[in-house]
Amino acid sequence: MNVLQPTLTTTNKKTIFSIVDDEREEKKKLI
Repeated sequence: MNVLQPTLTTTNKKTIFSIVDDEREEKKKLI
């Protein structure tokens, strides 16, 4: 499990950044 944790954390961070990027793009469309 310990070996997988860093990978999961990295994946979660990428997902969060992707969601933030998507929200930024949507805001640009609204403006």
